[in-house]
Amino acid sequence: MNSDDPAIRVAAAIQDFGELVNALSAGVSGPLPWQRQLVAHLDGMAGVIQILRMSVVLARPDAEVREAAQVLLEHTRQASLAVAGSRADATVRVALRLALSLALTISTGLRAAAPPGIEEAPLRRRA
Repeated sequence: MNSDDPAIRVAAAIQDFGELVNALSAGVSGPLPWQRQLVAHLDGMAGVIQILRMSVVLARPDAEVREAAQVLLEHTRQASLAVAGSRADATVRVALRLALSLALTISTGLRAAAPPGIEEAPLRRRA
């Protein structure tokens, strides 16, 4: 396998995302509202990346893995938007932009791994 392999890129992005979230969590603490809000978002992102990792390790169905990746992307977008309008420093903002880029790489890479021509059946709501 070479580094151009999509599976390797996705695995590396998952690893990098987890390390980035851990580093941000360790570096951000304080009484300011944006700091508390960011810590809550980071905790949520750490939980979702753990779910994604476990889904891959336990060989869960592809749809479940892709759903976890989509949830990760949404959590990361929410965190990025929350910090964009705050007094967070440039380092935190850039780190969240990197996290968003990694989450997009993960989500896109896992979506591309789906067999062509097979669409997911939408979940049906009970009446």
